[in-house]
Amino acid sequence: MIGALPVLDAAQAVCAMDDAFDVVAALVERNLLLSVDDETGSGEVRFRFLETVREFAQEQLAASGEADAAYVAHAEYFLSLVEQAEPAVRGPD
Repeated sequence: MIGALPVLDAAQAVCAMDDAFDVVAALVERNLLLSVDDETGSGEVRFRFLETVREFAQEQLAASGEADAAYVAHAEYFLSLVEQAEPAVRGPD
């Protein structure tokens, strides 16, 4: 599942959406999601929400009753990344 744009892979997995690119692009276009420089030099695209937007989104997620499901999906996605990386971390490479 690790792709050219991990942020899109994560959005698709956590939010169960097929149009993650369109959603992310629309949020960036409206300046609600900001692209930030990756200080590691990996060339990976990173994004962050404005603090007020993030807080509002968290409130809306909680009000929707879907917060627990979103947190579980988030944890499962990142656990799968760790499980994929584990052999390389412990192996000769």
